[in-house]
Amino acid sequence: EVVADSGGRAVLSLPTGAITREGGEVFAFVRREAGIEPVSVTLLAEGSDRVFIESGLSPDAQVAVSGVSALKALWLAEDE
Repeated sequence: EVVADSGGRAVLSLPTGAITREGGEVFAFVRREAGIEPVSVTLLAEGSDRVFIESGLSPDAQVAVSGVSALKALWLAEDE
């Protein structure tokens, strides 16, 4: 969901479960042609049930909002 902050900028609102943290960075898993990939994002704000993404995602990005723990486990296993 695209919303505007107090400065009029468009920001993306996602459920908190749609993001994960690794190595001090915040990631969302996005569907791309090659499959699902982790994308580094910058948070503007974080609430109890929603996060607001300032940069890193396009408004039309297809973001995984469930199964994020499993996606993270697969991603980290690829690096081993």
